[in-house]
Amino acid sequence: MEIHGERLVKLGKAALFLGLLLSLLEYVPWGLIPPYVKAFILIGLGIGLVIVSSSRKAGVKGVLTLLLASLATSILLASGPVYAANSLGFRLYEPAPNVKATLDSFSCNGSLFMNISIPFNVSIIRKTGGNVTVELDAPANLLREVKESLQLKGWAGNFPNSLEVYSEYKAPLILKGLRLVKPKLELIVRVPDGCQPRMLMLNTVNGNVYIDIDAGLAQIRTNSGNVTVKGTYLDLSAMSVTGDLNYDVTIKGSGSGDTVNGDILGRIKASYGYYTGGGIRGFTASSNNGNISLELLKDDNIYLNVTAQTEGSDIVFKGIRVLSKSYSLNVTGVHDREVEGVVGSRLLKEFRVDAYSKTGTIVLRYSES
Repeated sequence: MEIHGERLVKLGKAALFLGLLLSLLEYVPWGLIPPYVKAFILIGLGIGLVIVSSSRKAGVKGVLTLLLASLATSILLASGPVYAANSLGFRLYEPAPNVKATLDSFSCNGSLFMNISIPFNVSIIRKTGGNVTVELDAPANLLREVKESLQLKGWAGNFPNSLEVYSEYKAPLILKGLRLVKPKLELIVRVPDGCQPRMLMLNTVNGNVYIDIDAGLAQIRTNSGNVTVKGTYLDLSAMSVTGDLNYDVTIKGSGSGDTVNGDILGRIKASYGYYTGGGIRGFTASSNNGNISLELLKDDNIYLNVTAQTEGSDIVFKGIRVLSKSYSLNVTGVHDREVEGVVGSRLLKEFRVDAYSKTGTIVLRYSES
């Protein structure tokens, strides 16, 4: 009888555990719980079960008590550091899924002037029809405070249609497992067909930039982050202190790309159109510590005048006729290398391409397609 009693107790414990487990699966929204919290819950349950299995005197009440205690311990382990950090004045948040919110929407027929200065990622992309829309992509538990930090003005009129966005938001850290990470924050501006961005002034402190529009004047600055630019521009300048610059653009006036620590990559097409700026049309690429690799294209009425200069690294021209090469020893004992080349006849309109890298390799290739 004693053996059968012990078996019944074990079966009872197993039934209680399965019942509790099924209840948790049914009523707890596991999809909203961060993965590392789930891990702590399993650890806590495992500890509780080990204690229960090693205790012969634990009855039904003891089993329930230990299971509840293990759950409480797991939640404390998961959320305790966050509450402790916040109580000491440090801004620390638990992970949460990102959500999107529409901040503004306004009609735009004609010119659009944009001035954006925020400390996180920015995307400005084209769309088919509709209004200019401004969206925010942020973790659900940060969405409200990020929205409150934004000063946004978007309005439509005869001239000009304007969009201004400004923020000095300081993002907290996210405790993800045993790591502290930065939250993903992004401002997304969607520009419809028929709305012509005449001027874009964009500045972000720590964030990546993605631009895919046709615009007049565009000035893009980021201290730390990669910049990707697509579309057609009259004047384009992009700068990143630490980050790569990626291009797939047509330049009708002048353009430049500058980075201290990063590569300059992509495709530049030289074109001529209505242009009111002064100086020689062309594109300048400069990187202090990074490689430059550009594919060059042009309209039929243009010839390219190409110059590349580097200190101690390689210069490679592909499909470009070399006019001159020079190698000299500078005051620091490093060999300066400079190569000049052309594509097309000098009787056509000139578009200059100048590339400089202090430490990196420069590859410039001409493509007819």
